[in-house]
Amino acid sequence: MTVQGTNTVENNLHKVWEELEAARKMQDEWMNYGVDFVDLYVEDAGGDWLEKWGKCEEELELIKIKNVDIEAVKTAIDISSFQQTKLLEIALNCRYSTSYYPDRPEESPAWQEVKYKRLSLLGGAIFGAVVTDYLYREYPELAPDAISTLKARLADPKKLADFAQNLKLNELNWRVWNGKETDKSEYNRVFSETFEALFGAIYLEFDRDFFRGENWLIQHLIEPNVSQPRDLTQRRQVGPENEVKRREILGADILDAIAIDYLYNRFPERNASQLTRWKNMLVAKEIFPKDFKAKLGSHYLELQSNFSRTRDWLVDNFIKSAVDELLEETDTQPEYLIDSANPESLPELVSRITDKKWKNEFVRVVSILQPADEILLLMQQRLDCMAAKDETLQQLLIWANHKSQLVQRNFKPAEIRAFYVALVCVLDLALTRVLDPSLKFDRSKVRKLRNCLAKARKNVKFAEVNESRKLAFDNDVVDILVGILALDIEPELKQLLAQFQTQMPDLQNWKKWRKDCGRCWLAKFKTAIGYNRDFRPQQKTLLKQYYYAQNLLVECLNSDNCQVTPAVRQKIEDKMLLLSVDLKLVHI
Repeated sequence: MTVQGTNTVENNLHKVWEELEAARKMQDEWMNYGVDFVDLYVEDAGGDWLEKWGKCEEELELIKIKNVDIEAVKTAIDISSFQQTKLLEIALNCRYSTSYYPDRPEESPAWQEVKYKRLSLLGGAIFGAVVTDYLYREYPELAPDAISTLKARLADPKKLADFAQNLKLNELNWRVWNGKETDKSEYNRVFSETFEALFGAIYLEFDRDFFRGENWLIQHLIEPNVSQPRDLTQRRQVGPENEVKRREILGADILDAIAIDYLYNRFPERNASQLTRWKNMLVAKEIFPKDFKAKLGSHYLELQSNFSRTRDWLVDNFIKSAVDELLEETDTQPEYLIDSANPESLPELVSRITDKKWKNEFVRVVSILQPADEILLLMQQRLDCMAAKDETLQQLLIWANHKSQLVQRNFKPAEIRAFYVALVCVLDLALTRVLDPSLKFDRSKVRKLRNCLAKARKNVKFAEVNESRKLAFDNDVVDILVGILALDIEPELKQLLAQFQTQMPDLQNWKKWRKDCGRCWLAKFKTAIGYNRDFRPQQKTLLKQYYYAQNLLVECLNSDNCQVTPAVRQKIEDKMLLLSVDLKLVHI
């Protein structure tokens, strides 16, 4: 027996021995614990698994249905050697109801649809270029408007849906629309989009070879639909002006296809919305010379309709540098920059939690993740780390928690803590800016505070003050003032605000009055707030950042489209504005 054979036998014997030991251990624990021993081996043995048994069986059936028959798809598209089968699964296995997979976000529509939409965008762009290129070359006497008409007819959702049915895609793909029937127009849109995604998959399988993709599309779709005489009734003699327009149409579709193709491959984590936005910005930028689309059409023809060479030339001379500029320009407008389909991008997003430019992206990602547990917990962890690394924040949170425990009202503890943190991070800092004579006088800040006080007085009259009222938790001075005036949580501060409103000067005399009385009034307010501490500029910045990030977490948590499990929601609310980490464990 060889050495290799001896090792194999020894390994098999070792595995058998391990399994026997595991069986003996299980038997001993059965004898010691009785039927309760199952808790040692089955997670949530006492849970509601029996009640969910039927639902689990339904899920298994759905999983069986969901799987795409890859071999049948290969036969349908006449590409038996198709290797990148994952692309076929994305194209044909995208939309299914979130209710089937509530605890597996990686299989939710948010994760599937990002990839599907990207593939559909790519396939649609290449499809448009293929059709225009074919019509231009095969019908040299076809007028520009006839090219546009025939292209629109071929790209019509109904036409593509019919073709998808001819390929039996309606039998091969798996789509559930939350159990609802769709009308005919929606049906056509869905299957035309599916066909574009499928063609995008074929294009990538052909290693982005435009010529091979074009041949497949011509053979299976274009020729059977444009070779009929009735489609060519618009033929007429093409003059020089019409030829320029023909080349302009050709160049426009080639430009769109190359731009999408480049963006798709350069940014694999960007979603279709971002790619489309960048493509539109590229086309609109003044980087191209006059009449560029017609010139690009001519250059494409000079290169013997070689898409790859045209793509290389266009990318090297225009698109790459233009995209680099766009990345710098859109750094201040980063909507749709993070792709929720990639879980590794979530920590990158959360690292920008204090940057206001990223607010829309946070709200967007939370709305499409189902559930949004992971990103919300990451946001809370980031806030915990901010507090753990700064003594100023720690002292503020300890003080706010202590004050909240003294309030005997029917509010959630987190709401009371938020109220006291807002007093310091918003009201205290706002009062300091307009009352401290050592600071530079800013008339606009004074005007804003006066307007907030006047607006708060009016809002108090209409405020529904009852035990179910939620305290404001945002950066609005008016809402914080309403909370003080409408509730009796801090009666001394409420009384002081009323006195201040009657004694404060008009805007014209504020600067002189501040010099004489500002410091005294500021001391009174700090005493009434109960947190009499001056902050250095760096500390003020940190407080504002922390308070903004906390507001963002609350806004995301309470947004209409946020789906979060009850346990995670409760965990976040319970820990909100508390020192919920061990300071010794945080690397400072």
